[in-house]
Amino acid sequence: MIFFTKPFLSIALMTIAIAGNAQNKKAFNLKIDKLDNVQKSFAKQLSTAPINLKAKAMLLKFVTSETDSLQKAARDSKILLPEQKILSLNAQFNILDTLQQQVSKGQYDVNFTRLYIDRFKQLWQTLFTHKSYDEVLRPFRAKTAGMMAAVFRDFPGADRIKEIARLKYLLISLEKITNFLSNNPNFAFRDSLIFVCGNTVPENFINFAKNTKDEILQKAFREHPSKLIQTLLRIGKEPNAKVYLPFAILLSENRITLEDIEKIRLQPLPFYQLLVDAELFNRSRTLDGSSPLYVQPTRNYLKKYALIFFAEPINSLHEQSAEKNRFFVLDGLRPQDLYFIIISCESNLYTSSYLYTYKKLMTAFDESGYDSLFRLVKYDQYEKFLNMAGRYNTLSSFMKKMPTDSCITIIRRLMYGLEKNEELSLKETINVAETLPGIVQDRYLDSLITEAIRINYTRCANLPNTYGMNIYTVLTDIYEVVRKSEYNNLKKTIPELDIYFKVQHISLGGLSGRINQMALFYGDEDGRSSYASFMTSFTDTKKWAIEKKAKWVIIRSKKGFPITIFANLPLTEDNDEDKLAQEALAQFLESEQIKPSILIHRGHSYHLANSLKYVIPETRLAILGSCGGYTEIFELLQKSPDAQVISTKQVGSRLVNEPIIKLMNDLLLAQKDLDWTPMWKTLEGQFKTNKQANEYFIEYVPPYKNISLLVAALFMQRGME
Repeated sequence: MIFFTKPFLSIALMTIAIAGNAQNKKAFNLKIDKLDNVQKSFAKQLSTAPINLKAKAMLLKFVTSETDSLQKAARDSKILLPEQKILSLNAQFNILDTLQQQVSKGQYDVNFTRLYIDRFKQLWQTLFTHKSYDEVLRPFRAKTAGMMAAVFRDFPGADRIKEIARLKYLLISLEKITNFLSNNPNFAFRDSLIFVCGNTVPENFINFAKNTKDEILQKAFREHPSKLIQTLLRIGKEPNAKVYLPFAILLSENRITLEDIEKIRLQPLPFYQLLVDAELFNRSRTLDGSSPLYVQPTRNYLKKYALIFFAEPINSLHEQSAEKNRFFVLDGLRPQDLYFIIISCESNLYTSSYLYTYKKLMTAFDESGYDSLFRLVKYDQYEKFLNMAGRYNTLSSFMKKMPTDSCITIIRRLMYGLEKNEELSLKETINVAETLPGIVQDRYLDSLITEAIRINYTRCANLPNTYGMNIYTVLTDIYEVVRKSEYNNLKKTIPELDIYFKVQHISLGGLSGRINQMALFYGDEDGRSSYASFMTSFTDTKKWAIEKKAKWVIIRSKKGFPITIFANLPLTEDNDEDKLAQEALAQFLESEQIKPSILIHRGHSYHLANSLKYVIPETRLAILGSCGGYTEIFELLQKSPDAQVISTKQVGSRLVNEPIIKLMNDLLLAQKDLDWTPMWKTLEGQFKTNKQANEYFIEYVPPYKNISLLVAALFMQRGME
């Protein structure tokens, strides 16, 4: 045994400490060199990268001066331990390496430039501030959170970041929750996912709960504390479960019984009116400051039954000259019932169907008191009503048949406080922006809107609230475009939006050597005929090869750039075989790691919500060829914020859908970008000789004229996510 004197021991410990410091310094310097190298190579690459100048300048600043500043902050920090300083450099290297790879592969989305930078800094600062990851990640969206989980994979608690990112992804991909839980029954947020699934997609939840054999999940279901979940489990055991599901909240709160529903389930009017009452009850809770449950399912069921009971019958009788013979199904409905038929069915209503329903609704109100309507329905989704009134040229007369102060109040209410709830701001701003085309036609309403935007911008500036100022600047910019109908000059008026004039071939999978598409069909008569029509585009055996499976077909190009189209067969609606075919196809694609960049929806609008389940972050183009596809864009953007969309404001038709898809594929086969302006001119030329097709086509909206897309793009590019 060796004994040391005190002085010798002190010297020995000091020597070890110096050696340790030297080792830490060497490791730190190696990381600095590695980071410097990626900075230099990335900056050089950006000089020739094909991205817009504003995004390039912002990214270049982050790669150079901002990264240098972060390096210095880590190096000079008196708070961080040596190993923490190295972690901070690892994260900086990871973010630059990730972004550089995206630029190299043509996958970088300029919309997210400001967002990536801001979110990275927020999470990077947790090393200094020791903030909870849960707290910092709360405002992150799924795509950004997923990227950051990879970038900060070396951080302490990286597993927590990964779990939160996974949760966020599942919250925008609800159809994947059940499959995920099957494979991960011990997931940290399992109970939350069970509740979200039941509260948003109850039919999926019931099927999952009935069929799972996993004992851990069965126990989690039985012991789940939510009354709603326990009610859904009880409903799932009933033979008429689908009839009871619309009223799950009423049942969970003992405000109705299964016997009560049985008495009215075959009577359209009381059945629908009970749904309307459930919706208004939810609205009352929202106005009281609480957060009602089952909001989206209630609205989905409202739409489903409004279409089945009312919109489809009156549309189908459009050739009837006598109104009493065509619109008899509306007899006995209350004003609030008619209101929800209008806003639930939106563009599914033929113009004549909308105008009659609107006229019938407004007969319930005094000629000078139309504002009473919004008070009756508690201002529930009134933006939609105004939007539709603008589309059908009834907005001006509607607003004039109320006291002037009420008109002003409604416009001010429409515009006020869009900044207050950041989680809903984008959706609410889109709803407001969609009313602008109808308002701009009326000078009085135009002046009210212009003044309301200015007042709210000033209000936010005086607070100050930069987020709010940005929202009202976005509305100002969009309104200027709408007012002057300058969509074709967007590149000049709002340069950030020039991305919506084309989809680059390379972004659809060009670098991987193949463009994959997913086409979705349904088993009703319209779906089967749409599928048959769709397949006629691929009859040339020299250009296309078709492989038929049990539940889908695979269409592969034989000439030109490689394209593969996966389309489910329109199997019968009995027992949801058509939807099960779609699910089977989606699972096949996932197992093969195939991520289609193009999604094609073919079917009625009430099928669209189901089709949107298959939007993934990699979706770059969605063709929503159904009636009213224009109105569902917000849900799509939640899943893939940088997707472009072709949609229609009114009736979708194969007379238009097939030529659009054929032209798109011809260009992609020739390895050309999808440049919407010349494409739309080509299509206009094709449809001029077909009056019916042309009437449908003029209601189709290319991406650069889609107000929802434009608003969402400005939100992202200005770091407002």
